[in-house]
Amino acid sequence: YKTTDGGATWTASQLGTPHTVLNKVSFASDQVGVAVGWQTTGGIQNGLVRTTDGGKTWTGRSLPTAALGVHLRADGSGIFGGSSGYYEYTTNSGQSFSPGGNRPNVAVRSVWAQGSNTWIMGGGFFNGGLYRTTNGGGTWTYTAGGSILDIYFPTDLVGYAGGEGGELKKTTDGGATWTTISSGVSGDINAVYFLNDQVGYVGTPGVLRKTTDGGATWTGFGPSNVMALHFYTPDSGYAVTVAGYLLKSVDAGASWTTLASGDIPDMLVRDAAFLNGRVVAVGNLGDVFVHYLTCNGAVSTPRVVQGGATLYSSFATGNQWYNSGGAIAGATGASYTPAVPGTYYVVHTSGQGCASTASNSITVVATSIPTVRVPGDLRLFPNPARGTVTIEVPQSLRREPVLVRNAAGQVVLVKGGTHPALLHLDLSRLPAGTYYLTLGGRGSALLVGR
Repeated sequence: YKTTDGGATWTASQLGTPHTVLNKVSFASDQVGVAVGWQTTGGIQNGLVRTTDGGKTWTGRSLPTAALGVHLRADGSGIFGGSSGYYEYTTNSGQSFSPGGNRPNVAVRSVWAQGSNTWIMGGGFFNGGLYRTTNGGGTWTYTAGGSILDIYFPTDLVGYAGGEGGELKKTTDGGATWTTISSGVSGDINAVYFLNDQVGYVGTPGVLRKTTDGGATWTGFGPSNVMALHFYTPDSGYAVTVAGYLLKSVDAGASWTTLASGDIPDMLVRDAAFLNGRVVAVGNLGDVFVHYLTCNGAVSTPRVVQGGATLYSSFATGNQWYNSGGAIAGATGASYTPAVPGTYYVVHTSGQGCASTASNSITVVATSIPTVRVPGDLRLFPNPARGTVTIEVPQSLRREPVLVRNAAGQVVLVKGGTHPALLHLDLSRLPAGTYYLTLGGRGSALLVGR
């Protein structure tokens, strides 16, 4: 599919089934994505559709219940959820899903995967709020708080969740605990997006709202009824409204121009994904529409140089840093200091949403983070560990989150809250290998065996 009018209209990628709704869409990569939905009165099926060609074609399957939220990660892990706490998880970007066992008693409306066994689900109607598991659904912790409609984590630790009636919550420990913050609105928050832990936007039936201080204060401006938005650089971003208008800003959201009119027949947009040079929108009738952004020539490939322990991109903005485990959450600056050894590169995305080819790779054999290099900085035993490791927690660090990273630098386990002097951490669901455990400013290498 392509546009022949400079990107002024939407192109139908899939025409769905009457009385069927696709509610959320998520992509693991530029090519592989999943959308989920439900049937309405007279509908034929509760649906899940998947694409492996960037949204051009889709294949589907019926679900035993409605599905309202889905999230895929670059490493292939992901989850979708729906009615009565029903959820399924994947480790291969949605090629197959496995039903979860222990289910929260809530209508799941939004989800976020933090790894293969750590998931967050938000929902409402009854028992509304946020639910989090760190053991693949074996147990769930619950934070009460309205009907949650959208969740977004700009970093491994900092996340935001918005919902009905302007409900807005924030976490700084990977979802272990949440605090309510003011959004300044009473309408539903349908879309949440943050460039980093401080700068972000929420879409409401009223105007778009922006914060530059982590949600402490908000400014309202711009379009109304935004269902999805994304900024490729701090200044250049896109938003899609419920009526199908695609809007662009080049001044950090202060003003917006229309790229595509709301010309999607009989469809109300519920969500959209922003990819390399295109936007994929889903909504009523199970339809999928694609808008191709105008890319003026190839995007220049960035160059990475190393200065001491820090890597530097040749571009000041529009960066996404990667290692062997995929995209690094929150690593979008002009520089990046690796926390663990590995191979790193960067991809630059232009203001038009068009991505470059990968930069040259830099192999880091040692890092400047003492907690990674010095095995004995944090006392833990046994090491190697098989099922459970015990950590001696100093008094001053008992409210700091415990982070466990794999060899690729990805956070695979987070333990928040207030810790006892001896903290017993369950590692039974982690594959065998080398990990790096940090607590506050201290850490230790950890071998997990089987």
